[in-house]
Amino acid sequence: MTATLPPQVRPMLLITTSQSILLVDPETGRGFRLDQNRGVYYGIARLEGNLYVAARRNQSPSSLAVKESRGEILVFGSDFSPIGALRAPFPLRDMHQILGAEGKLWVTCTYDNMVAVYDGRSWEEWYPLGVSSSEPRDINHFNSLALVDGELCVLANNHGRSEILRFELPGRSLKGSIQLGDRSHNVWKEGARWMTCSSALGTILGSDGLQVPTGGFPRGVAFVDALAYVGVSDRTERWKRFWSSGAVLVFDGIWNHIRELHVSQEGVIQDLMALSVPEDLLGTLTEGVQFPVVK
Repeated sequence: MTATLPPQVRPMLLITTSQSILLVDPETGRGFRLDQNRGVYYGIARLEGNLYVAARRNQSPSSLAVKESRGEILVFGSDFSPIGALRAPFPLRDMHQILGAEGKLWVTCTYDNMVAVYDGRSWEEWYPLGVSSSEPRDINHFNSLALVDGELCVLANNHGRSEILRFELPGRSLKGSIQLGDRSHNVWKEGARWMTCSSALGTILGSDGLQVPTGGFPRGVAFVDALAYVGVSDRTERWKRFWSSGAVLVFDGIWNHIRELHVSQEGVIQDLMALSVPEDLLGTLTEGVQFPVVK
């Protein structure tokens, strides 16, 4: 009997930007454009074998456009084929990061200071710190989610000094908070050290005082083996962001800068996810892209 060889896989990055969903080899810069023309793309999540991407369906940065927007969650199969879209019975406005955890999809909706929760059958509006009656209701700017040590962590950007809110599951009672960074995005932990992108300062920041300068506006983090990938966008006026450029900085396990992938003229880098993709599957994808890699 002839042994069946396991499929060859390649580490790839799924990148969401102001314009597109990109699947890119971070070593060579070669990749594919999976979707575009649905407004600004943001959070990426995996749940039960499928991929989910937040599409805001609006490109204008004006508060009026955000107020009137109704975003959707695009659903892709494990082969990146489009399956459909999820739409809540209430507006998903100004979506940021999303998370698949505990069999549910969690969606940050910053305009309403709310996290939308979808259990596969119905939607729920969850207000981690209570409902605000003002418009817009974006007081804490909840923009990032993570499951850490069995707790649901919600990052309150706070339009300034930021904090990580820790909720127990499944009841979602608030267990505590950790102040970390300025206008921060993303939450993760390295041993006992809490980590975030302190976006306003252009720095990766640790709760023990670790500081890793990135420049620009860092947002979006992914890990492959001992490497960390961090999205960094140009700092520019809001109305120019759709046509701006960004980069993915690559660091080793002790946060030494190794190289960077320049993602040109795709707008702001919003989120990253690391995937191991079979080589034969990559051969079926079309609409290739090429970005420069600088060491």
